[in-house]
Amino acid sequence: MARIGSTARSTVVWVAGSLAVVLLAVYVLLDVKGAVPGLLTDEPAPPAAEPYPGVALPGARPAAAAVEVLDPAAPAPTAEGVSGVVERLVDDPDRPGDVAVRVVDSADGEVLVERDPTAALQTASSAKILTGAAALSVLGPQTRFTTSVVPAGDGLLVLVGGGDVLLAEGEGDPTATRGHAGIADLADQVSAELEQAGTTEVRLAVDDSQFTGEPYADDVTGWDRTFTMAATTVAVNTGAVDGAYTADPAMGALETLADALTERGVTASVEGRATAPDDATAIATTESAPVDQIVRTMLQDSDNAIADVLSRMVALAAGLPGDASSGGQAVVDAVGALGVDTTGTVMIDGAGLSITDSTTVTALTDLVALGLDPSAADLAGLPPSLPTSGLDGTLSDRLAGEAAGRVQAKTGTLVRSVSLTGTVLTADERLLTFSVVLHSFDEGGAWAARQSMDTFVAELAACGCS
Repeated sequence: MARIGSTARSTVVWVAGSLAVVLLAVYVLLDVKGAVPGLLTDEPAPPAAEPYPGVALPGARPAAAAVEVLDPAAPAPTAEGVSGVVERLVDDPDRPGDVAVRVVDSADGEVLVERDPTAALQTASSAKILTGAAALSVLGPQTRFTTSVVPAGDGLLVLVGGGDVLLAEGEGDPTATRGHAGIADLADQVSAELEQAGTTEVRLAVDDSQFTGEPYADDVTGWDRTFTMAATTVAVNTGAVDGAYTADPAMGALETLADALTERGVTASVEGRATAPDDATAIATTESAPVDQIVRTMLQDSDNAIADVLSRMVALAAGLPGDASSGGQAVVDAVGALGVDTTGTVMIDGAGLSITDSTTVTALTDLVALGLDPSAADLAGLPPSLPTSGLDGTLSDRLAGEAAGRVQAKTGTLVRSVSLTGTVLTADERLLTFSVVLHSFDEGGAWAARQSMDTFVAELAACGCS
């Protein structure tokens, strides 16, 4: 084997040393400019990532896959075993309020334990399971909402809402649910049409008249209104700006369209609201993500605005007015049509935000069970759309220990009531359907109630209970 001479070795060492010096000099320069971390960086450290809704993750959540019930031969928990877990929740000295709970074996439908199963209770955002089921069954999983721009004569163009309140300010992203379609997509089509017609000036109005009545449910007042959008059929990102809902999201969408047309060389003046002619032909259209993806986003993020809009869209599809109370009633009617007992169930909005809304742990568990039934194809996306413990949505920071990934459930929190509804996979790989509601506690007790509830569900996940 040939040996490297001293001259060659010196050359190699010199080149390597020179390269190291150059790399060090580049790194120091980048450090000073703040492009890489280091002692000389003159820029402040980047802020820590914020949780939703401060930062939106890039891209879309994958479409929910249907969940199949696991092997029915897996060891089944006994009623006595599950009752022991429930008793520990009931006897917990740190648990505020009263308990309603129902646990069902998903494999054979056996009710393992139930406590106050028919009590009509405030279940908070667990009620969104009802709204999701209604939207999937009445509207259909693959239905999309159309937004259009139509001419109304005398240089007036009308932005017509069709239920898409998740429009992007700019271009849409066909892989996303939020921002699947965008105002810029409409502006491109409108400006191209105007250019062809030789028109450089238009007047704009918005038509969101499909929704009637007040923009909020009757008893969603005061501070509660900050938790949802003034219901409308068209909006950019549910009308949220800097973490707060604007007073008139439809007008916000119209103003965004006007700005986009101005950027394209069209003089556009905003004139308010108008009713689009029935026989008008659209010069621009966009379509939302399909309903099943919208339902998934609603459940994952516990989005009140989406829920309220979906309930009103269900009402319209059922031939009812597009107001809040009709939306709530349409949801209850749709759930009843699925064969679920709706005794004690009242909805006057779609979100569970109203203190008048009520349902039972029986109705909630029956709906989740329907979603696991292969014969209920339209509801197949419901259970897997629920947040997953320690992973995503409103359970991303809950049940994150040994129960992580074993619970998929909808959360709910009001001042005097908390709830959790969904499925839990036991240590023996048996899937259980459950709903638990802690209620009637004093103000300030929600945190302790939620802690007790999470401990209960974590025990279900940890036990075979056989």
